[in-house]
Amino acid sequence: DDIAKNAEALTGYLEAIFARIFASVNNCPTDMRRVFRHLQQNARKNTALGGDTAFTVVSGFLFLRFFAPAVLSPKLFGMREELADAQAARTLTLLAKALMSVGNLGSSIDSDKEAYMRPLYPVCYRGDDPVSLQCGPVCIPCGGPV
Repeated sequence: DDIAKNAEALTGYLEAIFARIFASVNNCPTDMRRVFRHLQQNARKNTALGGDTAFTVVSGFLFLRFFAPAVLSPKLFGMREELADAQAARTLTLLAKALMSVGNLGSSIDSDKEAYMRPLYPVCYRGDDPVSLQCGPVCIPCGGPV
């Protein structure tokens, strides 16, 4: 079945992307970490925004403004020399959509609106929320207090 085979391939790509992202937390530049910490602290001060906002401000920036665009357009970010062909572009689009869903800390990937994305849900949302767990450390400047 092509659908199952394609879903398995996408799942493997997405797992590899997450592994690289979460393994690179300590490589985040100190200046960016300071900005993330400032954003997170200000979001926590505004209790009207809700509990996830302190994580969403950071995950939204990282996933929606950096990781998803880099996956969607690797040539633009210097990761490829030429544009992706149509099939690769579709794969990159689906992976970027999954990253955007994670960046929003939402479950839009599991909605009826985009049922074709459902096979990626288990990769994006496993038990402990990996994005929330990683947003904390990326907000701590290197050598800074926890």
